[in-house]
Amino acid sequence: WLNVMMAPASFGVVVTAGFGVFIIGDLLKLVLAMIIFPTVWRMINR
Repeated sequence: WLNVMMAPASFGVVVTAGFGVFIIGDLLKLVLAMIIFPTVWRMINR
């Protein structure tokens, strides 16, 4: 649907606009998980 909404744009622009946001969000979730999960695990094991 993104390609239809951005009809005059090239495929590369559509991929960048569509996936760029999700990749940044996924990296943020990964960093948070790397910080939070070990901390919670240590708190549970006490």
